[in-house]
Amino acid sequence: MLNKNPYQAFDKFILRTPLYSLEFYRNFTKETNITDEDFLTVLTDPVLKEAIYLASPVLYNAVSKWINKDEAGKNSENPEKLKLSILKYISRLSSRCTPFGLFAGCTIGSINNETNIILKGSLHNERHTRFDMNYLVALSQNLTKIDFVKEQLLFRPNNSIYEIGNKIRYIEYYYINGKRNHQIVSISNSKYIQKIINFSKSGARIKEIAEEIVSEKIDFNTAYSFINQLVDNQILISNLEPSITGPEFYEQIILIIEKLNHNKDLHQKLVLLKSKLIEIDKNIGNTIEKYETIITILRDLNTEFDLSHLFQTDMVISTSQNTLSQNVINSVKKGMAILNKFSVYNENPLLSDFKKKFYERYENQEISLSKVLDAEIGIGYSQTFEQNVNNPLIDDLVLPGRQKKNANQNIQWNAFNSFFHKKILQANLNNQQVISLSFNDFKHLDENWNNLPDTISSIIEVVCIDNKEKIRFSGIGGSSAANLLGRFCHGDEKIHQFVDEIIQIENKMNERIILAEIVHLPESRVGNILMRPSFRNFEIPYLGNSTLNDEFQIPIDDLFLSLKNERLVLRSKQNNCQVIPHLTNAHNYSQNSLPIYHFLCDLQTEGISPGMSFNLGNASNTFDFIPRIECDDIILQEATWNINRKDVESLLKNKNNDVLLQQEIAKFRADKNIPQFILLSENDNELLINFQNLTSVKMLLDAISKKSVFIIKEFLYAEKSTVKDLKKEYYTNEIIVSFYNSNKLEKTHE
Repeated sequence: MLNKNPYQAFDKFILRTPLYSLEFYRNFTKETNITDEDFLTVLTDPVLKEAIYLASPVLYNAVSKWINKDEAGKNSENPEKLKLSILKYISRLSSRCTPFGLFAGCTIGSINNETNIILKGSLHNERHTRFDMNYLVALSQNLTKIDFVKEQLLFRPNNSIYEIGNKIRYIEYYYINGKRNHQIVSISNSKYIQKIINFSKSGARIKEIAEEIVSEKIDFNTAYSFINQLVDNQILISNLEPSITGPEFYEQIILIIEKLNHNKDLHQKLVLLKSKLIEIDKNIGNTIEKYETIITILRDLNTEFDLSHLFQTDMVISTSQNTLSQNVINSVKKGMAILNKFSVYNENPLLSDFKKKFYERYENQEISLSKVLDAEIGIGYSQTFEQNVNNPLIDDLVLPGRQKKNANQNIQWNAFNSFFHKKILQANLNNQQVISLSFNDFKHLDENWNNLPDTISSIIEVVCIDNKEKIRFSGIGGSSAANLLGRFCHGDEKIHQFVDEIIQIENKMNERIILAEIVHLPESRVGNILMRPSFRNFEIPYLGNSTLNDEFQIPIDDLFLSLKNERLVLRSKQNNCQVIPHLTNAHNYSQNSLPIYHFLCDLQTEGISPGMSFNLGNASNTFDFIPRIECDDIILQEATWNINRKDVESLLKNKNNDVLLQQEIAKFRADKNIPQFILLSENDNELLINFQNLTSVKMLLDAISKKSVFIIKEFLYAEKSTVKDLKKEYYTNEIIVSFYNSNKLEKTHE
């Protein structure tokens, strides 16, 4: 079975763990109730306090008032509600691995002969703190309004500009209640506009651009006023416009301001703030006074900020040993083979519909991408964005786009669903807690490895059940193996080097094709996950600045689209080469995105399947209980319960009577055969619950009080874990394993 799988693992992996061990949570919830004294004791931990502050300054302030028991604290927050909020954070920082502030982090390891992962402990972890992109975008906009700054900045044409007859169209953004909105703007073209665009392509100051159009009919003051109008209406964009690739945006701001005249006071404040962030990153468990010092300096910059969204921190886990066994990799490859046998490639319906319309309209012609995606003169793309065409030089009407409708999430019933539906039905009839399968159950099914990406990644968990190592594996995917890693590269140089290695492999597989990074900022705060170094040799900037030299930037108006052999082919005219766009991060780009951005992102996986996953589809909601599904040493899905509100009505009714609540919990667990530790699951969020602790159960009841149905899952670390620290305390884990298609790599060297 494995011989058919052409994917080979890279020799490195990414480990993700929470800040604290499972023992921390177990000890905190070991008694029947968590007392006020227990909460007050744990809140003396400076590391935990800093973690809470970074996650929620509002909660931190409420906690501080409660600890100090002042009048404001008594009146501002329900103590019982506050304690449940604290417990949620304690649950998260000792059980959930998804990187988030100081609650969880990641680090790099190597694949070896054995699995040996030992953490040094929370105080040895490293960290990287930066300002939130929402604040940095507001700061850059305010700096641009300062006269001496604006006069010295370099301005270029908006990189969304394209020509339609005697008109120029481009995308303008504006804010409503802090949310970024976009609209298409159309203005009349003229020899002056064209001259301005051509002159400023490489960047020029406002005064220089104005001087370029001075003539017998236009004096300098008129020209200068007109150029400023073009700046105000975003036809010309400064080099302080947000950038999400290259150096971190705050670094870019400092470098730009440093080169300006009369900048001393401003530059000193920016550098001072940077030094304060560096100082904070020297320790974990900082006093909040250090953050307040930064906030005081920030106020001098006259840019409003939301304290709840001001600091972004990534944590690098420190290890004394960090190796993963080749046996784990072999198990993942077996899991890939199983999912491959059931996988049915379904073309992206948006791209499929687009190709039909493209052929009906243009047949075999090669057409400018901007014109094709223009909904008025072309065929547009998707229904997530409404084009609002107006002229801001004469109008000031705000026309926000419509909200995206929910996509149909139903999964087509197929052999996969039928097979597992029968297995679940049989297991429930026999009262089985585990569905045990063998690879022989699937040997009659064919495999197809020709329609997957060049590189690909999976998030697995290594668990220990009944003293046996098992691998929690439910799928593998992504247009690139680097997607899950991109946003951590500024905080960890080793991860950055690993991503470069992945991308070098992709370049070798596509030597005659340009793999170009998409540079686009759809929303200010999204920049926190989009921020990444410049990974690829070429970039496609679209409402986002590229830091690459001009010859390595591919403007939107340089891209042309055609249909060849039923495949969409994107070509750069100036490079005379096919272009495959890439978005090397995990942004969910389909949510109310601009047509060009949405199309370029979809084009990453045109003609290929973005991955394979274990998904029971409608069967997930059909059964009250789905047993754990295993295949030898692979866990494809943990045991899952679909709970209706009527099942917990007695718990909700008696949540304020501890004696009766304990009795009802015992009945509920016995009836459903529910273990002591479970996870409340809601989309990507999971909350660890200890059913032998009433405070923990009340946290569960508070979370589901308004739900008619909810899902709980078994906690796979109820016994112990493969990952431990120097004190031999166990940790939950997530491990990102990345693969490349060795067959394709070999063919490129033949």
